[in-house]
Formats: sequence, C-alpha cells, structure tokens
Amino acid sequence: MANRDSSDNMQRQAEQIQNWLQVFKTIGKATQDTAVGMYGTAEAREKLGKGAGGDITVKLDRVLEDIIIEHLRKHDNVKLISEEIGEEVFGTPEVVVAADPLDGSFNAKRGLPIFAVSLALAIPEEELTDEPLLMKDIKLGYVKNLISGDEYWAIRNNGAYKNGKAFRTPDSEQLNVFCVELSPDPAGTFAAFSKLLNTDSKIRCIGSLALDLCYTAEGIFDCVLDLRRGRCRVLDTAAGIIILEEAGGIVTDEAGSTLSNRPITVTAKYNMVGTRNKKIHKKIIDGLV
Repeated sequence: MANRDSSDNMQRQAEQIQNWLQVFKTIGKATQDTAVGMYGTAEAREKLGKGAGGDITVKLDRVLEDIIIEHLRKHDNVKLISEEIGEEVFGTPEVVVAADPLDGSFNAKRGLPIFAVSLALAIPEEELTDEPLLMKDIKLGYVKNLISGDEYWAIRNNGAYKNGKAFRTPDSEQLNVFCVELSPDPAGTFAAFSKLLNTDSKIRCIGSLALDLCYTAEGIFDCVLDLRRGRCRVLDTAAGIIILEEAGGIVTDEAGSTLSNRPITVTAKYNMVGTRNKKIHKKIIDGLV
C-alpha cells in the first residue's frame, strides 16, 4: 500500500508540474507580447521607485510583473516571490513561484534586445510553512527570451528542453568562451578569473543571468561566472540553474559548493560558477583558488 501511495503522489506531482508548465508558457507569451512593443521607450524607462530586491523599478518591470500576478490570481494555491513586489499569496499556498519578470532590465531600458522572463516552481516535501523553500525544492524552471521567443524549460529528473525538443550540453573539455557578469566592479571581477584566460579566450557579458545559464546549457558558452561579491540573485537564476543542471551542466559557488540548500527569497544572493560539464567545472574551480 505504501508503494502505491508513493506512486500516486509522484503521478499527481508530475501532473501538477505539467499544468504549471502550461501556465508558465501562457505567461511567457503574454509578457513577450507586451515587452516587444514597449522596450527601449521612454515609457518603459519611467522610474517607479525601488523594488523589493533593492533595484530601481521601471515601468516595464512593473507591467510584466503585473501580467504574472494576473495569471497567478487564477490559482488559489500559490505564493509568488518576485523581484519588484516581494511576496504575495494567492489562496492557501501549496507551491512557490520564484519570478524575475524582466531579467536583463538594463538592456530592455536601453533598447538592447537581450532580456527574458524567468519562472521557477518550487514544491515542498510536505506542507508549505513560513520557512523559505530551498533551491533543491525547485521542480520546474522556465525561461523565455522575450525577443527571439525561444523557450527553455527543465523538469527535475526529466531533462531540459528548448522549444519543446530535449537537449544536452556538449561534453567537450574546451574552455574558450566565458560568459561573465562584470558590473558593478568590472576590474575586480576580471581579476578574480583572469588566470583562467589564454590567447584564445573570448569573454561575453550579455546582462541576463537567466539567458547566460540557458546559453551555457546549449553550449554557446563554455561557462557562466558571477563573482561579483555575492550579487547573483536567486530570483535571477533559479530557473536557469535547473535548466543547466538538467541539460548535464554543473552549478556551484566559487568554492565548488552546491547551491541546493540556498533559500528562495527576494534578498538571497551568492557567487556562481556554472559550466556545461564536470571537466570544465574542475578547471575553473582549480583556477579560481
């Protein structure tokens, strides 16, 4: 009987995750439709004060977050943790949605077409309490490039997908293309990883950690580094991390320690090393020591 109950619970959770994936896809389409017509405009750049995450909120941030809220209001079992509003509860929450409505907001403000919506679903082992869930509780990650329309998602222990097709990270040991988030201390950040570079090294900084992680999962980048003294936020990376991990990649802090026990909160931050395989990860961790 216990095995049957466990099997039934697993089936219910699998159905629950698939239902939320459809919700996330609907949100992705709605946010893209709005962002494409608004980014780079004076209206999009209008400052509305500081968000819960501590950054200045602009109108495009708020508009896209309002779209997420509008869709989550249709459910009576979810807690939203989002960069601008902080936390909001709908009904009696059983799951947590960690959202960054506009990852790459500086790009969007300037009219640079590289930004995404990032959504992660966390499900507790038992009932949801006032204690924050942890990164290991994330069962579904979804990132949509709001310009190209490319959709990335991953389900825990069920692989990573791009536009509906499963994919894996390349297993090559080549380490030439570094994606590095540099601001607000580019000189200090560069010094932290400069020993890893050689004459063939290419460095890219695209300004969207969610897309950094997805592009590393695809093998466009060999790694993504955020060594900005703990400025990498959970809400920026929660979805992208599970996508990279389910594609075969590795994500840790700069000491090589797992991020799985980090809390999912508005203010949680860390340094991050994400790579497309274990061999590259070891090279980077060894080179940072």
